[in-house]
Amino acid sequence: MAAGADGVSWWTLHELLLASETLASMSGWAVPLFQACDAGSEPWDDPMAECMAARLLPGEGEVDLGHLLGVLDDIGAVPMVCPEPFNPGMVTDVGVDEAARRMVEATRAVLARS
Repeated sequence: MAAGADGVSWWTLHELLLASETLASMSGWAVPLFQACDAGSEPWDDPMAECMAARLLPGEGEVDLGHLLGVLDDIGAVPMVCPEPFNPGMVTDVGVDEAARRMVEATRAVLARS
């Protein structure tokens, strides 16, 4: 889901080129959840495959996460922020515990810079 009553995904907003405009037009209450992940500069030919298998950790890609968090603040949103980098390759490479640790640390680092 790009944006709606149950949350906003950074990746989806970036890939659909909707980030600032969509968020700025919403009421803060409409964004109770913000899903933290990032995206590369070049979208795949198959966006669903990219969405489900190659999301980057927050802060590792091209999404201006600080700006998006600022827009959320401007509209009065106070969402729960949770990591959502669908990337089974990372889990395979480093294991579940290490992947989870990296997801949380990357999300905290982005939030600390905002």
